[in-house]
Amino acid sequence: DIEKAAFYFIDLLAKFGKKSEYYNTGQLKLGLINYNRGEINKALDYYKSVVNSDPSPKERNEALKSIQEIYI
Repeated sequence: DIEKAAFYFIDLLAKFGKKSEYYNTGQLKLGLINYNRGEINKALDYYKSVVNSDPSPKERNEALKSIQEIYI
């Protein structure tokens, strides 16, 4: 259930923030969920946040690829 997943990702980010090793993963998932909902601006915000939060190379590439797909 997408709504349930979104709730848990938002909860994870709210409780642990950048201290969590899953911070960027949660933001990537929330970006995808919002993209699939048609909430493009919210999705972009999550993807841009990943790029600006010292991600791993894999996370950075995924976020940049997602941003590129939205703009193209």
